[in-house]
Amino acid sequence: MENQVGNIREWLLTPMAKFEDFAALNAWLAMRCRELAGRLHSEQSSRTIAEYFAEE
Repeated sequence: MENQVGNIREWLLTPMAKFEDFAALNAWLAMRCRELAGRLHSEQSSRTIAEYFAEE
């Protein structure tokens, strides 16, 4: 699980984005998390990242 947290941190925060306020940041983060969760997992392309997280 630690590795997954590191991956998500890298996907979301590299490069560091700038926002006018916390509301804009939170909206962007929610959108990006949904996008990332819907991606197919790199090791087993028949399942999404969200499906792997739910299993753990």
